[in-house]
Amino acid sequence: MNIVVKQLRTNPFEIKKSTKNLKKTYRMQLAMATIQDVADDESLDGVSVLKRQMELQDTIVNYTVDMLGLSEKETDKLEELEFDEVVDISLYISMRVTGMSDKEIEESRAEEDKGLDQAQPSK
Repeated sequence: MNIVVKQLRTNPFEIKKSTKNLKKTYRMQLAMATIQDVADDESLDGVSVLKRQMELQDTIVNYTVDMLGLSEKETDKLEELEFDEVVDISLYISMRVTGMSDKEIEESRAEEDKGLDQAQPSK
């Protein structure tokens, strides 16, 4: 499948929907899902939580680099982005690898945005 990541280049990246890539995707999603558990674990000190957060950042960046097959220059571009953008790119890749179309992703994000807007207190 072709994936366009305009922050890195105009030409699309080719990603295979292989079992190997699906496993990488689930590992990354698991790492993202467990970070809140780490932050909420009162038995961990601040250093341990910070180390875990750094590991998560590395996991997300490495996943994106690996899945897109980024060159050194593109990897540098990726790491110059705000972390929220990097997370957004990795989530987009993971949604595509797990079978969602661009249209489904767009609709899902619109629903999330709508939910967030409704959760915000009005001014």
